[in-house]
Amino acid sequence: MEEHLQGRIKLHDGRYLAYKERGVPKDDAKFTIVLVHGFGSSKDMNFNVSQVYTDPLFP
Repeated sequence: MEEHLQGRIKLHDGRYLAYKERGVPKDDAKFTIVLVHGFGSSKDMNFNVSQVYTDPLFP
């Protein structure tokens, strides 16, 4: 997987929300997975997804 985009958006209350996109190019992607993390982690951490969740996506 390769990293494609990193940035931030401004929320209506003035705070910023940072994000990082990873994976295959958008034109090749068949699914979108959004990962929301807590205060003890960051967008820069790697999160592994169990095959229990990915196997049904790729029969």
